[in-house]
Amino acid sequence: MKAWLLAAAKEDEWLQEVEPEITFFGFHAEGVLLDEDMEIFYTLKNAHKKTTGEELQYFVSTCTTDIRFYNLYYGIPATCYGPVGGNMHGADEWVDLPSVKSVSKTYAAFILDWCGVRN
Repeated sequence: MKAWLLAAAKEDEWLQEVEPEITFFGFHAEGVLLDEDMEIFYTLKNAHKKTTGEELQYFVSTCTTDIRFYNLYYGIPATCYGPVGGNMHGADEWVDLPSVKSVSKTYAAFILDWCGVRN
């Protein structure tokens, strides 16, 4: 992007003489890549199957979440799992209420298994 902007600036008579200084502002964070073989996924997959009767579907997201802090800096396994919804952070953000109930059951099953309360 910067190279393209500098090339475009060369087409301007004044900017040919005074090269622009280009600075990119915005949020920058280290990414995290999670391995599906982590124990947390095995436990979550089993809890999800117990409560929904369905296989857990994985997907990749390029958004930023707090799981990067736990995985990258503290050695605490973490992932994102939640209800169905849409238009995240928009004025018309929504969530499917039956999926909230289903996810709550999965959280409870996960906690019981992860903490060793049941086998």
